[in-house]
Amino acid sequence: MSLLRNIDIYSILVLAILLIPAYLIYAKNKRRSLSLDPQEALKQAGGFIPYIKKLHSEQGPIASHGLPMPNTISCIDTAVMKATLSCGNRPKELFAFVADLLGHDNLQIYEQGRAARFRKSVGAAFGQEAVIEAKFPTLCDIGIQFINEWKKAAEESRNGAVIRMQDDCLALSTEGRTDIDLTEFKKAYDLVLGGLFDKQFGLFDENENQKIQDALKYVQENVKNLIDQRQEEIKRGGKEKGARDLLTIMIEDNDPETGEPFTDDMIYMIMTCFLIASYHTSGIGILWTLFCLAQMPEIQRRLQKEIDTMLHGRLPSLADLADLEFLNSVVKEAFRLHSPSVFVARLLPTDTPSTFTLTNGDELSLEPGTTVLFPTPLVHSSKDYYANPETFDPDRWSQQRKDEIKPLTWLPFGYGARICPAERLAMVEVKLILLLIMQNFDVELAIPAEKVEEAERFVLMAKDDIPMRLKSRGL
Repeated sequence: MSLLRNIDIYSILVLAILLIPAYLIYAKNKRRSLSLDPQEALKQAGGFIPYIKKLHSEQGPIASHGLPMPNTISCIDTAVMKATLSCGNRPKELFAFVADLLGHDNLQIYEQGRAARFRKSVGAAFGQEAVIEAKFPTLCDIGIQFINEWKKAAEESRNGAVIRMQDDCLALSTEGRTDIDLTEFKKAYDLVLGGLFDKQFGLFDENENQKIQDALKYVQENVKNLIDQRQEEIKRGGKEKGARDLLTIMIEDNDPETGEPFTDDMIYMIMTCFLIASYHTSGIGILWTLFCLAQMPEIQRRLQKEIDTMLHGRLPSLADLADLEFLNSVVKEAFRLHSPSVFVARLLPTDTPSTFTLTNGDELSLEPGTTVLFPTPLVHSSKDYYANPETFDPDRWSQQRKDEIKPLTWLPFGYGARICPAERLAMVEVKLILLLIMQNFDVELAIPAEKVEEAERFVLMAKDDIPMRLKSRGL
C-alpha cells in the first residue's frame, strides 16, 4: 500500500513538472494575444470571424477583451439573445462603414421605433402570401433562363459545364430586379462593399481607394437611374393595384415619419439597402447550399428523388415548395454551416446598466450603451447547440428531430425586433432555384473542396468563386 501511495505521489510530481511549462507557455501566449493591438491581431487572424473565434476559445461564451471596437462584447449565449429579443437598436459605429454607400442616416442604424414604423409601412412588399405569389412566376422565369443557359453549355461539353457558380448565383439573385448591366454592377458593388468592410477593421488597401470611389459612383448612378425609370413608369400608368413591390410603395406612399412623400435620397438609401440584402442572402445562400450538396452525392440523390417523386418533371408551384420537407431541411442546414450573415449586433440601453443571467447561471453585468455582437457562424457551430456541428446533416431539421434544435440558435436572418423582413421571400427564392438545379443537373465541385476559401464581405462569400461542374440528368 505504501509503495502504491508513493507511485501516486511520483506520478503527480512528474505530471506537474510536465504541465507547468506548458501552462506558462499558454499563459504567455494568451497575455500576448490580449495585449496586441486589436486591429493588428485581427489582421494576423485573417479576418473578423477567425479573430472572434480565437477570442471565444480563450475567454468562453462571453468575449469581452481584445475586440476592435470600444465598449463591445461578443456573445454566443442564447440566454442573452432571449433577453434582447425586443431590443432593436444597433450601434452606429459598427455600421459606419456603409455610410459612403447609404448615407449617414440609413436604415441599418435607425433607432428601434423608427425602424419599426418603417417596416410596418412597407411590410406588404415582403412577407404577404399575395406578394410572394405575384412574384413567383417571375422567379420561375429567371430560374429557367439560367437553367437553359447552363444546359446549353453542358451539351457542348462531354463532361458537363464548369460554371463560376458564385458569379452566376449573384447575377441570378439580381436578375429581374434591375435594368442595368449586372456584370459591371456586380464588379462595382463587390469592390465597394468589400473595400468599405475591410476599411472598418484596418484591412484596407489604400492603393484601391480610387477604384472604390469610382465603383461607388457607378453603383449610385445606376441605382438612381433605376428609380428614375420606375417613377416615369408610374407617372405614365398611374397607381398600381394589387401586390406592390418595395420601390412602388416608396414612390406612391408617404414617409411615416413626416407624412410627406419619401425623399429621393431616402428612396435611394432604402433601395440600396434591400438590393444588398437580396443580392447577398439569396445568391450566396444558393451557392453554399450547392457547395454542400456537391460534396455529399448521397444527399444530392435523396433530394433529387424527393423532387422527382412529387413533381414528375413539371415546374413547381409555390405550394409545392412548402411540401418538400427534405429540400427545406437541406437549405436550413446549409444556411447553418455557411450563414450569409457574419454577425448580429445590438446596442443596449444607454441610460442604465444591463444585467443578464447566462445559461450556466452566472450573472453578466454590462455598462450602459454596450454593444453586444452575436457572431452567427460561432453560434451555428457551437457544440452546446448542435451535435456534430461540423457535419452537414439535413436530417437534424426533420420532423422527427426538430425538437432537438434549441431556440435562437439559427440566425442567418438575424433575430427579434430587427429580423430580416424578407426572410420568407428569400427562402422561397433559394428553394425554388435549388429545386430547378436539382431537377436538371448533377452537381460536382470542379476544384478540391479544401481549395475553397471563405471571404468576409459583409456576408460570407467565396474568395475566388467556386467552380462547379453541372451534368445534365437527361430525365
